[in-house]
Amino acid sequence: MSSAGYVLDMIKRMQNNRSMMHSKSEKFKIRNRENIQSEFVDDSKRMNFKTVQKEDLEKIRAERTIQIKKERIRLAIFSVITLAIFSVLLFYVINLIL
Repeated sequence: MSSAGYVLDMIKRMQNNRSMMHSKSEKFKIRNRENIQSEFVDDSKRMNFKTVQKEDLEKIRAERTIQIKKERIRLAIFSVITLAIFSVLLFYVINLIL
């Protein structure tokens, strides 16, 4: 079989990954993950999220819901028009061949 080498490589990689999961190393402990991530990121590049009042959050959600509905309607109309044009072109091409 020509794929035996690939399968053996996949099995070895899975074994290695499984053994790393149970490693006692500090870098694989969940409570230490934030420290690993934070030592590579500047404070200037760190994300700073704003806090929002519940009323404002509801307003933002309502606006976003309306925007998503408009996008879906636009996409549906575009899909129907594209499908209709493609169907007409396909009909004419088939009639020209026959």
